[in-house]
Amino acid sequence: MRFKIFIYILLTFFPLITPCQGKDKVYLEEYLSAPLSPLLPPPPPNTRYAKQSYEFAILDKQMDNPEMKIDHLIKAVIRLKITLGIISLLCISLILLMLHVHKQMTALKLATKGLKITNRNLEVMNVKFNSMNRELLDANLIKEEYVGYFLDLCSKYIGNLEDYRKMVTNKIAAKRFDELQRTTSSSSEKGNEIKELYNYFDKAFLKIYPGFVASLNELLKKEERFTSKHNDLLNTELRIFALIRLGITDSIKIASFLRCSVQTVYNYRSKIKHNCLDDITDIEKEIKKISSY
Repeated sequence: MRFKIFIYILLTFFPLITPCQGKDKVYLEEYLSAPLSPLLPPPPPNTRYAKQSYEFAILDKQMDNPEMKIDHLIKAVIRLKITLGIISLLCISLILLMLHVHKQMTALKLATKGLKITNRNLEVMNVKFNSMNRELLDANLIKEEYVGYFLDLCSKYIGNLEDYRKMVTNKIAAKRFDELQRTTSSSSEKGNEIKELYNYFDKAFLKIYPGFVASLNELLKKEERFTSKHNDLLNTELRIFALIRLGITDSIKIASFLRCSVQTVYNYRSKIKHNCLDDITDIEKEIKKISSY
């Protein structure tokens, strides 16, 4: 009976959505109001919903039979179990897939973290390698340049010594001892040689480190910066820091090379420490970092 009521309500409101012909509605109303019978006459062949209405009627008549109703319920339960089984399998598969994806994502996160750590270590090693490579390039450049300069200087000094020896031999042979004494006691020759040595040093150093003075000035306060009158020569103070850049940090050795007192070297080194920028804690360490290019 409930099934008849459902069919009646459905087909009463269905024309609001899809209009139907009047014969369909008359046929269904007659069926729903007619007494139950084992057979139902076939619908008129020219109605729009005849076939559908007839199938609904047959189904309702079959549901009035208890055996057919039980059989229908059993089939419905079987279909429901099959559907639930399929849904359960799909849910289990989905859960397993999600667990697998979660595992893969965890492994990917760990791999990414390890890769980042490795990249950071490689960056640190790359910086150290570049620093070492730069130091090696500087060292090789210093060796090449200074070897050439001082081989030339040594050759020149050997020639000067040979000329000096000939001069002394000639004066002794001519018995001009007074003139020889005045020549050997004169300090002008010694001063010229030292001056020439410093000129060689300045030219060689500035060729290797052409921007040394400018880089050094960047480490100092504006009012304490150096102004070079000769672009190819250094003064005593700049030579001290040039020797420090070359790795000679012993004040005694620096004083011996520059023919000055150790106190003078100490005073210049103390002066630059007070004249450097406020954020620089070790000026000599920064001087050693000045690049040759």
